[in-house]
Amino acid sequence: MPAPGQPGIRLTPEGMLVLPNRLTVSRAASHPNQLQMPQAHSELPTSGFAIEVDGRLKTQFSTSEGARRGAEELKRRFPMLQVRIYDAAAKTRHDVVA
Repeated sequence: MPAPGQPGIRLTPEGMLVLPNRLTVSRAASHPNQLQMPQAHSELPTSGFAIEVDGRLKTQFSTSEGARRGAEELKRRFPMLQVRIYDAAAKTRHDVVA
C-alpha cells in the first residue's frame, strides 16, 4: 500500500486515509492506531425490496419492478456475482439470472 504523501493519497485532519478510486477508511476512536472499515448493513428492510449481492444487502427499492431491473442490470454487467432480490413483505429471496 502506498504511503500518505504519494500522488492521490492523503490523510484528512480527522485521521481518515483517502485512496483514489477506493474505500475511505478511518481510525477507530477507541483505538487510534487501528483502521476501521465501513460496516455492512445487517438489518433486513421491513418494507419494499432490496438487492442482495453475494449475501450482503446493497440497495432498497419501493417496487419489485425497480428492484428487478436494477438486479438484472447488475447481473448482466457482473455475471460472476450472486444477485438476489429480498422481498420484505414475504420475507423471501429470489435469485436473479442473466
